[in-house]
Amino acid sequence: MSSSNKNQFNSCQEEDDDDDENKNQRICLADDIHQVLDRLNQFHTNESKFLKDLKEWSNEAHDTVDKFYKSKHDEYIRRTKEDIDRSKEILNSLTSDHDASEDYLDWANNVIQSIHQQIDDFEQVKSIFSPLKIDNCLINYPSRISDLRRHSSPVKELFSDILLSSSSISHFNTNQSNKISFVNLKVPTHMIKLQSDNWYSLSANQTSLVVSEKTNLYLIDQSFTIIEKKSFIQIGIKDICWSNILSRFIIISPKNIYTLDDKLIESELSSINSIKNYPWERGTCCDTTLFISTFGENPFIIELTLFSYHLIILF
Repeated sequence: MSSSNKNQFNSCQEEDDDDDENKNQRICLADDIHQVLDRLNQFHTNESKFLKDLKEWSNEAHDTVDKFYKSKHDEYIRRTKEDIDRSKEILNSLTSDHDASEDYLDWANNVIQSIHQQIDDFEQVKSIFSPLKIDNCLINYPSRISDLRRHSSPVKELFSDILLSSSSISHFNTNQSNKISFVNLKVPTHMIKLQSDNWYSLSANQTSLVVSEKTNLYLIDQSFTIIEKKSFIQIGIKDICWSNILSRFIIISPKNIYTLDDKLIESELSSINSIKNYPWERGTCCDTTLFISTFGENPFIIELTLFSYHLIILF
């Protein structure tokens, strides 16, 4: 066999091997698809572990309500019997002796009329029951089956790469992976309601959380209770952050920067003034550095330390 024929034979052999491997991969993919479809078809929602646990929780909740009902029921009967027995004792102590004085008879009649009135009130009492309020946060749904729209096909990703090839913008990879998550955001440990139609900024230190809205600051402790409220209606609040190096909160207002102690008691006006009348908008801290951004046309960010600052223009 000549060298050229041998090379041609080897090339054909490699192509056949590639075709066989590709065929085997397609078969495996089809088997995997059918296996997942079988699991989805055999999944009985009504028999899921979540609904079983939900039913058990419901039974326990009913038991709790029943126990509460029984305690109120028994207490009502006990108190009512005591009132009736006491009234009987009073009535039995009254005498209808013909030698009784007129004052005694008047007093006895008043006692009898009073008991009659109390019985009428007792029979016509208006019960005051507060409705049982259920918080939706009592039950958290399990994680959903992965949304297939998040897993785009390689063809679409390749097309997207071509479109973005001339751009330096990169994106976070939001696809789920088998890596262990660093945070568990499924179950909230606390929740507090805020006023509607307001935007809020949040900042926290080791002991408390500060919530800022347009003109007010709220200090919230670790039990999620508002323990202090301060009004800054004169300056307006755009953002707030915590500085470890200063051990104080930093308040960003359109024209000035303030520092505030962790109890929201003492505030100080800093020497940082707005630049060329650009209003301050947002801020954040890192170690000994404070970054502040502006709002409007030609916005910029400044970096400040204890002794100097640098100006960075964003185009």
